[in-house]
Amino acid sequence: MAIFGPLMSSYEYDELTPEILVGPFSPGHILGTDDLGRDIFVRVTNGIRLSMTVAIVVTLISVFVGFCRERVIKSGAKPTL
Repeated sequence: MAIFGPLMSSYEYDELTPEILVGPFSPGHILGTDDLGRDIFVRVTNGIRLSMTVAIVVTLISVFVGFCRERVIKSGAKPTL
């Protein structure tokens, strides 16, 4: 959903459109809009995408650090961490 969310809606995550204050649900807004007219579905999918990006980057950094640490240990040198 996070990958294809922006393709499912024609609204931007920071688009302020007070004329579309429709409340909790309407045909054009799956989850409705907030009090400023921003589409909730688009904001949720962008938040999920940001969280997934951070998680992937942190995982890759951890794997890299673990790989480097293991190479130092296997080489016989004493790690200074």
